[in-house]
Amino acid sequence: MHKPDTFCSATHLILLWVVSLIGCLMGAEGVDLPPSQAQENGSVLRGKLTYQSDPKHPWRLQRYFVHGPGRHLSEAVVELIPAGKRAHGEQPLRPEPTIHLMDQQDHLFVPEILVLRKGDQVRFMNSESALHNVMCLETQPPLNHNLAKGQEYLFTPGAVNGTKDPLEITCIFHGAMKAWVFVFDHPYYQLTQREGIFQFDGVQPGDYHLRIAHPAGKLYLETPVRRFTGSHTDWLIELSPAHLKGTENSQKAVEAQGSDDL
Repeated sequence: MHKPDTFCSATHLILLWVVSLIGCLMGAEGVDLPPSQAQENGSVLRGKLTYQSDPKHPWRLQRYFVHGPGRHLSEAVVELIPAGKRAHGEQPLRPEPTIHLMDQQDHLFVPEILVLRKGDQVRFMNSESALHNVMCLETQPPLNHNLAKGQEYLFTPGAVNGTKDPLEITCIFHGAMKAWVFVFDHPYYQLTQREGIFQFDGVQPGDYHLRIAHPAGKLYLETPVRRFTGSHTDWLIELSPAHLKGTENSQKAVEAQGSDDL
């Protein structure tokens, strides 16, 4: 009495196995790869920023932004730039505009640095009892707005200057308070964290260079052009006191150090 049931069950299992096998074979070319596999197919460019100290030229902010034995550099903005006048090719779909939060706590802007896309907004807040202000004269119309405790102000940046010229945000009541807002018209920008890592997805093969800015530490570097073929690539970039803005040899150091970095 049980033989028909056993036969049906075995037949059913075989049919399920065959259907699954056919589905895998048919779907191998038509299914999008997960991100981990897509990265191996040559659309990802990534790298790491480090900082090499110099006892003759100490950087007083090093203890805040340089981490671990690997000397990884955090809170640096990295922008990928096509060589010459070539613009970025086909770009990922533009996400919905985002509202980024910048608070005022303990007489500091938190966070100090925001990176955003053209069309995004910044919501300034004041979470402490002191009267604060947000001011920026580099945008039109100029930003100048007082904030008492609990108040907010929504700001839409008008300037798109990328890494070269971020918007500097200050407070007229407390001169030591500073923050920076970087605005881009493309998606190829990153703010490094404690590991110093940056990564750009969906990069088309071609010639590129990097612009790197650390506004709090006044570091700036433009690397030489390098060919990206579409295969997996790591760009290891080392900054040093030679890349401090305003030093006499800063531009010369940028050119020499950059060629060695890449």
